[in-house]
Amino acid sequence: MNQLFNHYLRQYYHLAICTFCITAFTYKSAAIDVHWVYVTWVAVVSYILYNFHYLFLCEKKQFYIEWKKNYLFPVKLLVIIYIGFLQLKNIDSEIPALLISFFLSIIYFRKTILNSHALRQNYLLKPLIIGVVFAILTAYIPYLHAGYTVSESLFLSVARCTFIAALSLTFDIGDILEDTETPTITLPQKVGIRTTKWVTTILLLISGLIEAYGAWIFLIEFPALIVLFFTYFFAWVLIIKSGSSRPNWYYLFLVDGTMAMPLLFSLI
Repeated sequence: MNQLFNHYLRQYYHLAICTFCITAFTYKSAAIDVHWVYVTWVAVVSYILYNFHYLFLCEKKQFYIEWKKNYLFPVKLLVIIYIGFLQLKNIDSEIPALLISFFLSIIYFRKTILNSHALRQNYLLKPLIIGVVFAILTAYIPYLHAGYTVSESLFLSVARCTFIAALSLTFDIGDILEDTETPTITLPQKVGIRTTKWVTTILLLISGLIEAYGAWIFLIEFPALIVLFFTYFFAWVLIIKSGSSRPNWYYLFLVDGTMAMPLLFSLI
């Protein structure tokens, strides 16, 4: 049973499900029908990115060797990307956002002619990029589907970005001992765990304030706001209790699981 649970977490099935849930909740918070095909696509993309991100790290020669081992994978990947583009409704505003998320994912994992090192090695850009990519896929595009303007969608997406960035920093707190043995410098290593927890608390407060204002101007349903407040409070408790001594499932199951909580609470 433990092996099955670990496989479920380590292969990022749980993360994919949580991504599915928070994307679906975005539609519900805007009081429109859930675009289930797009929601499923986001979950699949999350699963693929986290399970096959090592391909971004390969040099050209090793990259071709890896492709040859599974020659159908490029075809499947292209089909999935194509399906994603078919789900877009506002082409002028959604395609650039989708391309930005793809580009950020690439430079996050590997260096290019534009960046001398992978941006995940930067203690400030690491959580920011994760937050931006998740915000684009799980908030910005769904809000555009709801008929919101670009400015309204961007504004609400900042709340998603800061929420996900806070969760990312929580993972860095849990990995502080492992990261010490690698070239990667994270915020907890730079400023300490206590200061990092203050930063994550501020990020959650920003998320809550933006969501509250979004409800005030009738962009977010009031019941959805209450659900989000419960979620942010639960996430804050997990952050406060986080530390290097916590087991991996604390982060992979509980911290990631906060993304699924808004949808679950709304269903209850």
